Amino acid sequence: MPNHTRYPYFDCLHSLSDLHLSTAPSSFDLPCRLAGAILYVTRRIGKTCQHGQRHALVLNGDFIDFPGCEGSGFFNRHQAVEILDKVISSRQNGRVFNALARYIRSDRPQPSTLVIIAGNHDPELCLPTVQKKLRDEIAGDDPGARGRIRFVTDGAGFRCRVGGCNVLLMHGNEVDKHNTVDYEGLRMACYDLTHDRMFSDTVTPSMGTMLVVRVINTLKKKYPFVDMVKPEIDDNLPLLNAVCDDLRSEFRHVLAILRSRLPVQPPDTEHPWNMLESGYARPVLPVMNQGGADLLRDVFLEYLDAENESSEDELFEDIVDEELGLGPWIRFISDRMLANILLPYVTVYSRPDSRESRIETARKRLADKKLKKQRQETHNLESKDAIIRALEASPSLVGSDIHFLVAGHTHLRRCHAFGRAQWYYNTGSWTPVVRLPDQIIDDKQIFSLLVNEIRNNKNYLKTFSGAWHINEKGIDKQIEQLIYCHPSMVCLESLASQGHGTGCRAVLCDIYQHGRVREIAGTRQEVYP
Repeated sequence: MPNHTRYPYFDCLHSLSDLHLSTAPSSFDLPCRLAGAILYVTRRIGKTCQHGQRHALVLNGDFIDFPGCEGSGFFNRHQAVEILDKVISSRQNGRVFNALARYIRSDRPQPSTLVIIAGNHDPELCLPTVQKKLRDEIAGDDPGARGRIRFVTDGAGFRCRVGGCNVLLMHGNEVDKHNTVDYEGLRMACYDLTHDRMFSDTVTPSMGTMLVVRVINTLKKKYPFVDMVKPEIDDNLPLLNAVCDDLRSEFRHVLAILRSRLPVQPPDTEHPWNMLESGYARPVLPVMNQGGADLLRDVFLEYLDAENESSEDELFEDIVDEELGLGPWIRFISDRMLANILLPYVTVYSRPDSRESRIETARKRLADKKLKKQRQETHNLESKDAIIRALEASPSLVGSDIHFLVAGHTHLRRCHAFGRAQWYYNTGSWTPVVRLPDQIIDDKQIFSLLVNEIRNNKNYLKTFSGAWHINEKGIDKQIEQLIYCHPSMVCLESLASQGHGTGCRAVLCDIYQHGRVREIAGTRQEVYP
């Protein structure tokens, strides 16, 4: 039986994730809304928490978006403090750090705790110099406040108890093989810093970080929506292929990244081989064969709409071998994400279509029935996401004694039961999300208008925020706006203070302008251990 006394106890806990504070301009006035949410928490516990009750605010990963800052690298061991200072001094982020300072320094009978968990976008939080910088900014010279800031940077998550229930908070990238963090490399980087040694190149970046730094950041300068479209791969790439005239050159670094994971010789095995596991820390969960090579070939044939399948097979092999340089290894690609990333190369190399043809090809791809179903599930609060599927595939990932699991990373909020009367909450993200409704995808004219609007209008917020409509044969079609931002917060509260015995109530809340908080219907759950 676990020893419950070794875990910190709180009467009330609030969790936020994926704040992605950076030096880049923010949309929707999100930093102001975030500061309002933190001040709301501060005022709420000041009014409702009784004498002696304990409270915690958890920033559950991706607090600082280091890869998204200008001049950032894979792991910013040398300039991490300088980048962080620019983020803090940014006018839009100043209110957030002022609100955090007010929260941690408030002189209540039982002071609060601030827990900062590192995610895949801010592994630099493990560096002592970065932690000192944040403590200086948030807690100042107050020794008590400095001691109440906890950093969790080892990938194990933060476990605590709320009202007698066991709560585990983890960012969520721990089960994402594309975004696993090299924690051993981070430990060595901290060792070098502590012992005043020359920094060695010890931290191996994840595939996701390499793509962000080498590819996504460049694409975002031209197409700011590139990291907002959900589903991330299946919807993003066809849309980019329709908008961008030369996606092959834009993605020129992708092949270099993939080839860097290849061994000198193809593996002598019939089992699918995963290039993501080559040369650095393995993910928590085993990689499953998802038929990436078969998917790549099938979608390639679908794009060409081939009549003579045998000739198209030969063309596919020629492209994979001569243009991509992946011929001997292609049958060992076991991952659907990698196959989808390669699709622009396969389709662009196969046939230099006109813009109109490329737009229609992308629309047909997006109109696939499987993708439509996936799109609906992606934005459904109660649908299974990658973390729930990982828990089902490996139940031992989270102990059966955990009552509430709180995560982020996916940028999609969730409330879902799992295991033995256990509950999983995901707080979504503070970055906007673009959703392509079926009404636009099914209508050739509207979809073409959307693509051309994206190409010609640099103000992507105006493009996606407007209520899309088109007059066709006297019939006006009104379509919902394509971009939305629903930052959320998980609130866990002990029921003992309310006279309901030992137990915990959890609820997912929407955060609106000026920090107004509203409970999301159907997300309230109470557990009595």
